[in-house]
Amino acid sequence: MRPFAIGNDSFGEIRSQNFKFIDKSLFIKEIFDNPGIKVTLIARPRRFGKTLNLSMLHHFLSSNVFGIETAPLFEGLKITQYPDIMAHLGRYPVIFLTLKGIKATSFETARADFAGILQELYKMHDYFLQHPDFASTDKESFLRILNLTGSDTDLHMALIRLCRWLTEYHQVKPWVLLDEYDTPIQTAYLNGYYQEMVALMQPFLGNTLKTNPYVERAILTGITRVAKESLFSDLNNVQVYTLFHDEYSKHFGFTEPEMDALLIEADLIQLSADIKYWYNGYLCGDTILYNPWSIINCVSKQGALAPYWVHTGGTSMIQNLLAQADAVVKTSFEELLQGRTIQARVSDHLIFGLFGSDLDSVMSLLLAAGYLKALTRTQERSQWFCTLAIPNHEVLVLFEDCIMTWFGAQGQNSRYDLLLQSLVKIDPEFFEEQLQELLLQTASYFDTGGKNPEKFYHGLILGLLIQLKAYYLLESNRESGLGQYDIMLIPHDVTKPGIVMEFKVTRKSETLETAANNALTQIHTKNYAASLRQRGITRILAMGLAFQGKLVNVKYEWVGA
Repeated sequence: MRPFAIGNDSFGEIRSQNFKFIDKSLFIKEIFDNPGIKVTLIARPRRFGKTLNLSMLHHFLSSNVFGIETAPLFEGLKITQYPDIMAHLGRYPVIFLTLKGIKATSFETARADFAGILQELYKMHDYFLQHPDFASTDKESFLRILNLTGSDTDLHMALIRLCRWLTEYHQVKPWVLLDEYDTPIQTAYLNGYYQEMVALMQPFLGNTLKTNPYVERAILTGITRVAKESLFSDLNNVQVYTLFHDEYSKHFGFTEPEMDALLIEADLIQLSADIKYWYNGYLCGDTILYNPWSIINCVSKQGALAPYWVHTGGTSMIQNLLAQADAVVKTSFEELLQGRTIQARVSDHLIFGLFGSDLDSVMSLLLAAGYLKALTRTQERSQWFCTLAIPNHEVLVLFEDCIMTWFGAQGQNSRYDLLLQSLVKIDPEFFEEQLQELLLQTASYFDTGGKNPEKFYHGLILGLLIQLKAYYLLESNRESGLGQYDIMLIPHDVTKPGIVMEFKVTRKSETLETAANNALTQIHTKNYAASLRQRGITRILAMGLAFQGKLVNVKYEWVGA
């Protein structure tokens, strides 16, 4: 089998150098089958082939790209079976712009990066400067971008001006292909300059896409659909296709037939079940998809299973979301990490400036970014009521690593390991000691004084204990005896002890010791150990945990069979 060009998303280079290419050329047909849609936005997770597909469309529309004649690149591809579509081959000027590189930590640097991208774009068209009909005012505008002296207005007008110049020069309206349009917005949100970036990008996109008489069509790709209230203000001509839509569903990511054919060609079909366990599970409309980045790397390494996709991007967004999320979100993550599903109302258009820490906001972003999948969905006005799950083992590994990465960043990795081992070795006093130190060192990063602090601590402990899955089945808020326990650690080996935990937050004039004893008493009076006994577990440790800000007290005793 020919090798893949891993990390290369240039269609021209892949085809001209005879690298392995999964034929997605019918993406072009679907674009042309919808001629009335002036502006198309396709939202997909990262590393799902967005840039490569736009590069392919660029090569189809242009007769020559970076010195490569484009027509021969399409020989043998599926699109050649449609003469009416092939009639468009090489007929248009194209503006192809990717914003994926704008990941600055400050607005000043981000603006400079944006100006630099436009400068490189203008360099490709510096032949305008030699044209006798190029007006002096246009030349001045062109040179300001070229010399990096442009004002904000020049940046706002950069693409619409270029569209006009291309139309006048070629007597054909250009296509605008804008890749990863939302990367600057997401980065700005994470780094605290969201409003400034929206103020820069909103008129830039608005001028280019709204009532621009000099553009044939525009195709945008990104991870999320940023709501028009924040970015696409006053734009009502953008047709959006998210993971909930069947349109374009087969063109981004590998379908099951493509996957099976690839494994047969690579002589890896015997590993099909393992590969699907690791990388399967994405849904676009009703189409099952595989992450192409992970599959390409796995196949190129003779079937070696590893979290390839999650290693291509930082986990700062997930860590920030989980750290700032409310208790309901943390409890929901415990359900997801245990392989169960949760339900949430998901919006497929996000306003980052109003983004919250509630369940629906967090799950909306994680679904769009590819960290969750929707097993079922029912539309309710502008939202979708979804049953959500972790898509595959690769993403599960990511979530578990996020917990370790965060504690590592706080310098608490070794203490975290000791805390986990204290429960494996059934040493509740050492557990209390390590938990107290972790709270003192890290709890300030979290909101311990929210409206429902008991749920906060509940969610925090769940997140801490998820790494014990090799030893225990972790469950929470389940019926047992006469009520619902907070957390139960059910040993895989029934000869080992089980653990029941109950949490309390001190009330006025109540001491930590009193609250912890009350929690321990509740385990007994409500007979929470009943479900452990039903599983044949006879050694049961009851633990009452009381919290007050960053302080904790643990009371424990063995429950008789």
